[in-house]
Amino acid sequence: MGERAEYDASKIVVLEGLEPVRKRPRMYIGSTDAAGIENMVLELVSNALSEHLEGHAGRISVGVTPTGWCEVEDDGRGLSLEVHRGVPIAEHALTRIVWDGRSRQPGRADWAKCLHGVGLAVVNGLSSRMEVTIRRGELLSTMAFERGIASEPLVTRPGDGSTGTHIRFMPDAEIFGAARGDVARLRECLADIAHLAPTATWSLQGEVLDGDGGPAGWLSRLTAAPLLEDARVSVRHVVGNVLVDAALDWSTGSGPPELLTFANFARTRGQSQLDGVLNALRSLVPDRDPAELARGLVGVVHVGLSQPQYGGATKEVLLDPIAEAAIADALVNAFAPRREWWERFLEGRR
Repeated sequence: MGERAEYDASKIVVLEGLEPVRKRPRMYIGSTDAAGIENMVLELVSNALSEHLEGHAGRISVGVTPTGWCEVEDDGRGLSLEVHRGVPIAEHALTRIVWDGRSRQPGRADWAKCLHGVGLAVVNGLSSRMEVTIRRGELLSTMAFERGIASEPLVTRPGDGSTGTHIRFMPDAEIFGAARGDVARLRECLADIAHLAPTATWSLQGEVLDGDGGPAGWLSRLTAAPLLEDARVSVRHVVGNVLVDAALDWSTGSGPPELLTFANFARTRGQSQLDGVLNALRSLVPDRDPAELARGLVGVVHVGLSQPQYGGATKEVLLDPIAEAAIADALVNAFAPRREWWERFLEGRR
């Protein structure tokens, strides 16, 4: 055997700031193609969505320019300009992965982590340039970064009384090559979010996206069979830090249930959502197989959780007992006013 190589402190490489992000970008955004850029845009959307969920933002706009710039703007409170250890909190949020530049309520803001929840700093670190405008009433502040490092310090001047945050970034060609943000892919994802957060005004490329009445607006699109309008039930239920937003109906068909499921505003293959629905049906007709009762069922089920549990790192399958129980409880409560009618209706589903 040859001599063993010495392993000491000289062999350890310490990565500073956002170097780990730039060295291993796929660990943070999944890929370094158009899909990765989409995740970066949606990370900014997640930040704006948090403002909406806490009652501070009513308009959120997203855009991709012909030259490749990506931008997200909201009319929320604006990133914080308070100073922490000599640096504005907004700059901390944009340069340190663990920082959040807004004041948050526990739980509710976590529902907006529709992707990886990696934070604004990751987007900054993977951009050749990022430009930030913060409006906080009488103050208007701007700053800019290049590859995650401040290149233009925070400058504040009188504002016009409006509030909000506007962030635009150019994906770094050293990481993404010639890839650009895909407007069609963004449209699909933002259309989902617009349905799940229909009280906000969402726009992409200047075009307003229609939330179409929330989850219930999706139902007729999920099946070609006519729906039984009398059998429709909708519920939006918040207990603690758990949100359940669902709409169910039955069609004239007899096929397996067709459910569109979400966790924290992202599509899933929803095992826990389906189990929660079946448990609610079981409570109405306990002597029947709930799978039989669910024939012809069409539904949209969204659950918001502080710490969702998934069946793998890809977050495609929700396996969360808290979500399952919350969905069942919310639906049982929704069935309660017409419980006898529902029992008769489900008994007839044979």
